[in-house]
Amino acid sequence: MKKVTMRDVAKAAGVSVATVSYVINNNDKESILEDTKKRVIKAIDELNYIPDLTARALSRKKSGLVGIFIMDNHAEPLPWKKCSYSEFISELIKILYDIGYHAIVEHLDPSNCKLDIIYERALDGVFILGISEQYIYNTTNIFKVPIILVDSYIEDTLFHKVLADYETAISEGMKILGEKEPFIVVDSANSKVLIDKLCQSNKLQEKNIHVISTEEDLYRCLKNNNHRKGIIFNEFLAILAQNHIAAEQLAVICLSGNEYLLSNYKYKLFFNNKEKAALAAEIMIDYINKDYHSNKYSFVKPVLISDTAL
Repeated sequence: MKKVTMRDVAKAAGVSVATVSYVINNNDKESILEDTKKRVIKAIDELNYIPDLTARALSRKKSGLVGIFIMDNHAEPLPWKKCSYSEFISELIKILYDIGYHAIVEHLDPSNCKLDIIYERALDGVFILGISEQYIYNTTNIFKVPIILVDSYIEDTLFHKVLADYETAISEGMKILGEKEPFIVVDSANSKVLIDKLCQSNKLQEKNIHVISTEEDLYRCLKNNNHRKGIIFNEFLAILAQNHIAAEQLAVICLSGNEYLLSNYKYKLFFNNKEKAALAAEIMIDYINKDYHSNKYSFVKPVLISDTAL
């Protein structure tokens, strides 16, 4: 079957090829009548014309491609790590597509990052998910495009950071538990770094923050604190915890979009991944368009889940 070209669209719409190009690329420097735009769009739909992304990239000096890189940390072999970002990535891809960008998703080994794809595909921007500070510069030193870090607290103005507002989550968790000194459980070194930054403002003690690397670490922590109230980050840790400590002793901070799995828990907060993805995409488009932000931190607020199941 013959490939439909821009010339075919122009003929069907009764306009020039240049006019079709202006409509497809939304060229605001050219004044196109609304009726003409409608005829071009109708012809595109009827002919099922698919624009040549390479040609578009050459014309606007952008590839229309954005990279989403997930750091595979083999030092944290928790089984749910691979799906922790599934909802966020899905929402981000949909939002990017709706505004005219395609996404390439790649897993990277932080100790041996092979980033030839940056050169091969000429990405317009890069999201990096869950990278720790020890690997950040080895990973990003070849990038010449905007970089948005997701869930990584790194004090360097070179990077814009999109973060879950752990400070508010912890404050709300303390409030609903009625506890001034809860123990806190996280499954990521990045989360620990972020919480460490908040210790002073929330008057948290270092000894009350526990980073879990294995299920055995979790069970040991719960056993040592089963007489106390605590805040646990991540739905999957909460599922494992429910047979080892009374549910009413915990406030769960849901990060992965799986809060529906926690029917046994009364106290829950969640971060809206659609909102988080929309914020990350908006910031990326600003940077691609050279609209740089002076504040390099953007936070998503937690939402309290009303649940009186207990």
